[in-house]
Amino acid sequence: MAGMHATPPSTLSPSAASPSDASFESEPIAITQLEAAINFWRERHPATGEESRLCAEAAALAAPYALMIIDGVRSIAMDALSAEARAAFAAWRHGRDVRPDPAAV
Repeated sequence: MAGMHATPPSTLSPSAASPSDASFESEPIAITQLEAAINFWRERHPATGEESRLCAEAAALAAPYALMIIDGVRSIAMDALSAEARAAFAAWRHGRDVRPDPAAV
């Protein structure tokens, strides 16, 4: 996958950038961070239908996650993600859901 690069585990720090840190966008995303973001979205918006379709946010993050596993890389550059995946990751990073809770509406 273009834009992916391996980063030694010793240099990865999931909490290295605070959500307000402008450098957050330029830091590589560890595969464990991507997995946590996917799980965040799966908990907020569980899979639906007979095919257990992921919500749009989890699906956007699942594609690069799968490619990282296939390619054996441990991190990915933020700019290698689609716009949808970047938005879903940023929302997870900031600890907020970008969609209203259906129960609250």
